[in-house]
Amino acid sequence: MAEIHRMILATEGHRVDEGEISRDLRATLDIDMSILGAPWEQYCSYADGVRKEYCPAVTTHSRFVVGRIAFLSKVLASRTIFHTPEGIARWERTARENVARELRALKSGQSLFWRALTAVLRRVQG
Repeated sequence: MAEIHRMILATEGHRVDEGEISRDLRATLDIDMSILGAPWEQYCSYADGVRKEYCPAVTTHSRFVVGRIAFLSKVLASRTIFHTPEGIARWERTARENVARELRALKSGQSLFWRALTAVLRRVQG
């Protein structure tokens, strides 16, 4: 039961210390992120669903964009998105392409103020 609890909590940040990550946890994280490696149309549907989940119920569209840019930038900055050799082979390339494409689209739609705020948040989040 503790391992299942740990798996669920690990999906929040999608990162766990290498020494503490079991094969099952690696697979769980890969499955959770596998949508990033889906065909573009399916990926867009997922991204739109995420936006609808947050806007306007949780945040404004502008704030969502800032947060989404920060998340996508962090994903792209990681050495690998996936944790298993199978996940890397199956989804890594397409996931990076999808994430980069969404990131470009989000950035191109931002005002100067929101671009600056996004840059500051990225530095703060490390």
